[in-house]
Amino acid sequence: MTDPSATSAPSANLPAVVHLGNPGDSSNSGESVGDGYREHLRVTSLSAGRFTATPGYNDQQQPHTEDEIYYVLAGQAVLDIDGISHPVTAGSLAYVPRGVAHRFTQISTDLDVLVVFTRANPQHKTPNGRR
Repeated sequence: MTDPSATSAPSANLPAVVHLGNPGDSSNSGESVGDGYREHLRVTSLSAGRFTATPGYNDQQQPHTEDEIYYVLAGQAVLDIDGISHPVTAGSLAYVPRGVAHRFTQISTDLDVLVVFTRANPQHKTPNGRR
């Protein structure tokens, strides 16, 4: 039987279920891998985590080497993707292809976002550009 408190699955792509906590709960579990980003799951083909930010946060992330999906759990902001501004709120889903510049701006209420990267590799850059 697997440990229900585990935060990541083995790289062998075994099934995994991870509890992320409730939207807006900034004390969520997972491994902190950068400003506001906590990774909760990593397998060979993808990784997933939560990005949280408060109003006034200065998002400095750089383009990633993986495709990325954002699902906004809570909050309100603007997601700039390749120079185009997209207002996002709870329920918004965004896709950002690898290598495309993007960042959250104009965060007006506490932002809580589920983030999925297509592949978890050693060169993986987190939302703030750190590896």
